Amino acid sequence: MPIQYDSDEELQCAICDGTKNLVQCIGCTGDIYCPACFEEYHDAMEKHKTVPVRSNKSIPD
Repeated sequence: MPIQYDSDEELQCAICDGTKNLVQCIGCTGDIYCPACFEEYHDAMEKHKTVPVRSNKSIPD
């Protein structure tokens, strides 16, 4: 189940500012990543799990 952020701002990847298919790393400080950045920067952290995230901005009216 996605984590829903009560925000009208579009969420962005902490590294590349991407906005598609974002995930939050449960094992870290809560940073949000796109799948490519998560894969590149978490390759040695197999125990880190992700959950999908979205903001109110990403929900169609």
